[in-house]
Amino acid sequence: MKRYPIFFGMLFLLISVFACYDENNSFGKNWTDTAFRNIMVDTCTISITSTTIDSVETNGKGISLAGCYTHPLWGTFSAATYLPYTTPNYATDADESVRLDSVVLAMGYNSYSIGDTTQPLRFHIHRLLERVIANENNYIYNNASFRYDPTPLASYTFVPNSREESRIEIRLPDEFGLDMLERLHTRDGSVEGDNFQDYFKGLVIVPDESCQSILSFAVNDTSSVAIGQNIMTSSPYSMFGIGEISYGLNGGNAGMGGVSLGFREKNWLNMTNPAGLSAIDSCRMYAEVSAFAKLENYRSGGSFNQTFTGNFSGFALAGRMVPHWYAGIELKPYSSVGYYFQTEQEVEGAPSSYYTSLFTGNGGWSKFQLTNSILLHNLSLGVNIGFLFGKSENNETQSEISVSEELSGQAWSFDFGLQYTLQLQKELWLTFGALYSLTTDMEMDRTQSLSDSELKSNDFTQSMPRSFGGGVSVRYKKLTYAFDYLHTQYGRLKPTDSRITYTDTHEWRAGMNFSPKGFSSSSIWKRMDYKLGVSYTSPYNLKIQGHTGSSWRVTAGFGFPLLNGRLHTAIFYDRASFGIKVLEQSTAGLVVSYSINELFHHTKL
Repeated sequence: MKRYPIFFGMLFLLISVFACYDENNSFGKNWTDTAFRNIMVDTCTISITSTTIDSVETNGKGISLAGCYTHPLWGTFSAATYLPYTTPNYATDADESVRLDSVVLAMGYNSYSIGDTTQPLRFHIHRLLERVIANENNYIYNNASFRYDPTPLASYTFVPNSREESRIEIRLPDEFGLDMLERLHTRDGSVEGDNFQDYFKGLVIVPDESCQSILSFAVNDTSSVAIGQNIMTSSPYSMFGIGEISYGLNGGNAGMGGVSLGFREKNWLNMTNPAGLSAIDSCRMYAEVSAFAKLENYRSGGSFNQTFTGNFSGFALAGRMVPHWYAGIELKPYSSVGYYFQTEQEVEGAPSSYYTSLFTGNGGWSKFQLTNSILLHNLSLGVNIGFLFGKSENNETQSEISVSEELSGQAWSFDFGLQYTLQLQKELWLTFGALYSLTTDMEMDRTQSLSDSELKSNDFTQSMPRSFGGGVSVRYKKLTYAFDYLHTQYGRLKPTDSRITYTDTHEWRAGMNFSPKGFSSSSIWKRMDYKLGVSYTSPYNLKIQGHTGSSWRVTAGFGFPLLNGRLHTAIFYDRASFGIKVLEQSTAGLVVSYSINELFHHTKL
């Protein structure tokens, strides 16, 4: 058997750049002022006074100290940090289903340290058994102490000098977090108001005796409970507009970078381009269900966040109705809203006084569509008629006061597609595809409330994005290559926040599929198919504070027979960047789709 391998070459050019400087150069001397003041003194008298202080104030300084340090003259110093907590803001409805992701003690580094920071530092985190209470003058001194549980909740060892992050995160036991989450979610009286400090008196960080340095931490950071709800995303920029647009989370082509416009496959459901539906086996009815899980990391300036989400991401049912006519239905997410974070801002007119705001959001929009495809010899024509529906809720909470905004809306969408296939040789097929999508303006209802009291309600119209693109695929024996280009007019969307605007995007996708022995072999390994894909989008559909971004995704996957169908799995990694000071996102995830089929017609037409 002849093989036709394709070799890809890469050329690397290494350039060495050398630089030098003139040690006598004085260019720029007129642009700087020295930070030193040098004075010549002929003689002087030094007066020294020694004062012994038995205690110093340690509260209200904005920093905490933890560690041990031995001075050759003054002896050993040890510092422990007591962390009391106020009642947390918890805005999730008791009717909603929640699960604990993790509870983490997060502490941001301050600039001060003393001792040998190249040696490991070990902290023990204990739960306090009594409240941290100041004296009658509202002070806490360095010689004060409070009882704590001798058994630590957690211990953490790290090397301060090698740290790359701006803070440390110490995971606490899930049992501790589950108990707190259950009480908060059920609105248990033990965690309401001042009762919370009786239930949870706080934590204390105790250094291990082996420590050789003392570090300082900013006390503005607090430990937090990350709650994983039944949502599609935890993206901070899903708070804008109708949320984060969903794609690539369902279907057999998820492992191929999401190529679909010119792609045709007998045993997969391709309903993104409705013309591709006519490629399925004309004697069988197909049903497909998809789910995903992903780990998302976000970085903005010195802040970092990591979340895990997962959900069902699609259901489809399709088959041939009559000769040449194929039809199907599909339900899948269109966009998602999901975020949870806190901010701290200074009180106007009161320097050094701060307030904390908790921002939460959930919801999203779904798309139900009816797909029709007509097969006319080598030409296939198709149309999707879709209905978009959903709602989202955005909340900001300060202490006992909350402001919320609820959005809901519906719209119709229409996708028109075509595919044309040519047989160039016995086992060589070439397919061209095109797609044009338009969505009617969405009629939105907006309700704004203050602490459950409705302030105002109004209706407005949201323009929806439109897109068009084309694709091509080549199938030769066991290999299939596909390439798509899609232009989407997100600039039609009206921003709901002055910090962001929407921009039109250009997206390129490429993928390949390898089937060793097709679907007729007796060996399961030879009946599997193997997939690779990549996609790139520029610019990203959001412009944040004037900064544009781009994103890319790489995918890999495989499919294998299971019962009366095929199980398609795909792993993906994508990255979006607006600049490290604005926002950077990286996501790793898994998509699983199971497609089952049953004999529906006894004669192929």
